[in-house]
Amino acid sequence: MPDISHQLREIASWRVASELLRRYPEHLALDETHPGGGQYDCLTLTRRGGREPREVIFDLNRNGSAHVRPHRPEGPALTWTGFWEDLASARDPKEPLDRLAAAADLPLGHKPPVSNPEVLSYRVIVALLTQAAFGRINFECRQGATFPPRRDWPGHFPGTPEAQPSDCWYLLRDGEPRLRFTTQGVATDRHGRHHDVPDLYAEHGRLFATTAVVGEHLFR
Repeated sequence: MPDISHQLREIASWRVASELLRRYPEHLALDETHPGGGQYDCLTLTRRGGREPREVIFDLNRNGSAHVRPHRPEGPALTWTGFWEDLASARDPKEPLDRLAAAADLPLGHKPPVSNPEVLSYRVIVALLTQAAFGRINFECRQGATFPPRRDWPGHFPGTPEAQPSDCWYLLRDGEPRLRFTTQGVATDRHGRHHDVPDLYAEHGRLFATTAVVGEHLFR
């Protein structure tokens, strides 16, 4: 199967990461990492809590393969070469997600809990990125503590409450930050409008309507 574009890998990586976090919010936390001095470009899901640095469970390398380290240290690790192509060609995307979860020794078959503010923010990010599929404008989402750190990004969002760089994610349009999300569920645009994502979701009852409010000016 031909390789898929970077834009589609960006969308796919966020879809996979957000769904795993939606299933296992008590187990997993999300970071952007660049192992090998920047050779790799990963969404990395680590074991929530415990000592720093947190133990890596999933490395979703957008330039290569998916890597899984089991939740139990004695279990075998998995390197899934061609993961993105397999995901794109799967008849049911739940199947590769289940395989990742099983390799990490995480429970299968349970109903995901109600999404917390962090997970809701990630689901909105995915919905916005998905609208960029097959478009000519490049959209991506990067962590405030990315490599190298982008210290100028917070200045695009005046009046935004202070937050740790690792708690902030920036949705970029052709490299320019347009929306800022925090793990506390606050989305801010460059006009200084703040949106409480859980409150919006409670008001509208649908992710699509919440996304439309948060991303009103993103595609203009």
